[in-house]
Amino acid sequence: MDEKTQNKGLFLGCLAVMSFSLTLPLTRFLSPTFNPLEIGFGRAFMAGITSFFILLFLKEPIPNKRNLFKLFLVALGVVFGFPIFVAIGMKTVPASHGGVVLGALPLSTAFFSFLFSGERPSPWFWILSLIGFFTVAFYSFSNHPPDQFIWSSGDFALLGAVIMGGMGYAQGGHLSKELGGPRVICLSLVLSLPIVLIASPFIFDLSHFQKATLEDLSALAYLGFVNNLFAFFFWYKGLAIGGVSRVGQMQLLQPFFTFFFAVLFLKEPFSWKTTFFALSIVFIVFLSKKTKIKS
Repeated sequence: MDEKTQNKGLFLGCLAVMSFSLTLPLTRFLSPTFNPLEIGFGRAFMAGITSFFILLFLKEPIPNKRNLFKLFLVALGVVFGFPIFVAIGMKTVPASHGGVVLGALPLSTAFFSFLFSGERPSPWFWILSLIGFFTVAFYSFSNHPPDQFIWSSGDFALLGAVIMGGMGYAQGGHLSKELGGPRVICLSLVLSLPIVLIASPFIFDLSHFQKATLEDLSALAYLGFVNNLFAFFFWYKGLAIGGVSRVGQMQLLQPFFTFFFAVLFLKEPFSWKTTFFALSIVFIVFLSKKTKIKS
């Protein structure tokens, strides 16, 4: 893989992670209004319907049986597993706390990439991945009292999100090399749509939507259309051309993007400490880019 292609993959991955960085705060924002299944299935419904019309417009052919199974794994990971487990976790765990657990996503993605494709990062890659995870964890611990980080049921849910997200990211990234990123996420969403439509009458409480504010509905729409669909166009493309394990490291930047968006849009105070940690993560990602990954 030439360096120009690799850099393009990292850039696309960075754009996607910027979009994903609003996942935890928006899900936490919605938790008083909607239950976790409503958030997870609501995201899948909006993204699935949109994907159906995209595929219909493009006249995409039906994938073969081998790829259908892989698409099912993608759907299980990123359409159902990750959003629902995150929503369950955000009922009891602060978004900043959740950022510590989700800091393990790059490790999970690299591990599943190894299982699915035999992609074998060098020992230095794993060492840098661990350093990156502990850097994110230390940053989060430094901002909050230790008693806020007692392991709870919400953490177990977020651990489930790490496992399901890593599986869906890795499988989707490798499948995108064959089908293309937009097609992979759209097919996965459409594949999951029958389940969403059948389950919806038993999951959604219309009274929750009646009391939802415009801000609630806007947050849910962002999670559905951006986080569940369009951001994956960039994410899977980036993973496919830049390498799943290597581009997956960009997820370490997610809590710092969340912070900078809070400064920009919510007028929260700027912190040089956060900037220092963010630059440290950028340096770790840069070093991991130099490591060897066999496929």
